[in-house]
Amino acid sequence: MATTHRSEAEDDCQWCHGKLSIIVSRDPDEEIDCVCTDPPEVKIADRVDAFAKSLGIDLLPWQRTLAVQALSGEPITFAGGRGSGRSTVDRIVKGVRHV
Repeated sequence: MATTHRSEAEDDCQWCHGKLSIIVSRDPDEEIDCVCTDPPEVKIADRVDAFAKSLGIDLLPWQRTLAVQALSGEPITFAGGRGSGRSTVDRIVKGVRHV
């Protein structure tokens, strides 16, 4: 709750001001739930971090970045020799997609 300069209590939501519903038409009886009641969106990077942690893997910064880019739909090309970390990134991307 935020406080106005007149010390009146006011909720932080800019759309419903704490009523948890908003009017969607000229009919005051037609209301829907406000967006502030929606669950927070989990970011792709947070999902990558959580999945890697569940596997006990500490991703290198470039591996994390590459996994986030792959999951966000960016076209990527990754080539590397044996032991370069390609399989780890592939495992994380496939795991996050299926969780």
